[in-house]
Amino acid sequence: MLWAQSARCRAWHAASRFKARAGKHMSASESQQHWQKAYGARASDGLSWYQEKPKVSLTLIAATGIVPPAPIIDMGGGASNLVDYLIAAGHTDITVLDIAEASLAAAQQRLGANAEAVSWLTADATDWTPLRRYDIWHDCEVFHFQRKRQRGEPMLPASKRR
Repeated sequence: MLWAQSARCRAWHAASRFKARAGKHMSASESQQHWQKAYGARASDGLSWYQEKPKVSLTLIAATGIVPPAPIIDMGGGASNLVDYLIAAGHTDITVLDIAEASLAAAQQRLGANAEAVSWLTADATDWTPLRRYDIWHDCEVFHFQRKRQRGEPMLPASKRR
């Protein structure tokens, strides 16, 4: 499995970073409310982390040499256009996970009938455990700024904690 982290979402966790620097941590509920509000306030293309074409992510995925039907998950994918390009490239086993249901709804609306070919999961990535394996685990900096409260160690997805 490849865990690809691209630079497509530099502003993704601005609020989390601020609170972390202040010694505060957002609860799962606060985080979900924050991202629901972000996606509800403006169109996806008006958000600071929006990219029309996620070139770096697509390049990293292509460099792996995987071909459909290899399973791919986009962690924190939200309303990203990555899923559009994966579908266009012929990928058929795609999962998009995000804590904000509003972000997933925006992507589904944009994709129209193609949205039915994608597995959509609303979950907190730090508490979610996959029920299957993925050949590509694409991370849009979801875990980069997450910290364990007591030790300051990087927070890993539940599937990586062993």
